[in-house]
Amino acid sequence: MSFYKEAKEQEAIRKKKNRIRIATWVIVAIALFLVWYFTK
Repeated sequence: MSFYKEAKEQEAIRKKKNRIRIATWVIVAIALFLVWYFTK
């Protein structure tokens, strides 16, 4: 039972890390787009 709980927690941490990674890429993409848009 404790192993199952551990696995669930690991899964939650992995999902949170994925969300943070996606959010970071979105922010980077928007920043690059704005730089390109205002310097062209």
